[in-house]
Amino acid sequence: MNDIGEKIKSARINAKLSVKELSDKTKVRQYVIESIESGDHSVMPDVYIKSFIKTLCNYLKVEYDNVMVTPKSSKPKKKKFDDEKIESEIPKPKAVIPIVDDKLNLKTNITQTFSTNFNDLFKKKNLNKERRYMILNSMIYVVLFLAIVTAIYFGFSSINKSSSRIENSDVLGGTDTVSIESESNSLFSFFEKPDSLKLTAKAHDTIWIRVLSDGKSINESLLKPGMEESWSALEFFIVDLGNVGGATIFRNDEKLPLFGRSGTVVKNIKITATEVLNIYAPKNDSARAARRKIENDQKSEPRMIEQSTIQTTPQFPLPKRDTLKF
Repeated sequence: MNDIGEKIKSARINAKLSVKELSDKTKVRQYVIESIESGDHSVMPDVYIKSFIKTLCNYLKVEYDNVMVTPKSSKPKKKKFDDEKIESEIPKPKAVIPIVDDKLNLKTNITQTFSTNFNDLFKKKNLNKERRYMILNSMIYVVLFLAIVTAIYFGFSSINKSSSRIENSDVLGGTDTVSIESESNSLFSFFEKPDSLKLTAKAHDTIWIRVLSDGKSINESLLKPGMEESWSALEFFIVDLGNVGGATIFRNDEKLPLFGRSGTVVKNIKITATEVLNIYAPKNDSARAARRKIENDQKSEPRMIEQSTIQTTPQFPLPKRDTLKF
């Protein structure tokens, strides 16, 4: 792939275009073009590098190998159901026996069927997996529905019992005063609080972004000007951004500041409900170093010498001159 970078660089020079002019015409960032021309493809995943190479080759009319374009993944064909096997597994009802009621003179058809043991049904070797999953999902949905209905029923019944509490009445001036205290605890108040974070990126330049939600699911996207994409999580996001300043990032409709200098690549930006920080940033930053220097200067500052306020008196008083005898 280094050969194609040299071809792109040669074609750009022959067309008398600078890297900035080629970036303005193809909407590909300058550092991406420089990386492709130098053969360094580590700035972005291969699928995006190949897309940018294809865009540059089409604009500069440079021939490129079709192998460089990621082929479409061939989806495996779904297996068709064998209708004959399914029909053979379904038990057929026996013959219908007509019964005549002498009193009403009406014929009723009673279909004699046999009860199927579910354990034997699941143990069959030829039972299709799709049918097994369908039965299990139906049973799970029924159990969940019954649990929700039961919870709602008991929740409302407990609310109705404790909805009002009547305190003892005080008689003042022949008037009965009754105090009623209502409890407005609703079963659905639990769902009023938001239980998730929402991260939105609105691109006004071509960017590459990777979002890890709660440390479980990873989503990578290549956004072009005018595109918008959102992600959700319960606790936090870890964001890698290929072009700082190329998009505006929102957390629950709150605009976040830039993660670094415009046009640079940042990684491991952790976004929670209250904080935005780099989890691998060095702890000894400039602010802490300056604060530590001020504290050390205050500790090592010498104490000024002050004048003493204590008055000293001679230990033995001197005799007066007129009392001296020679």
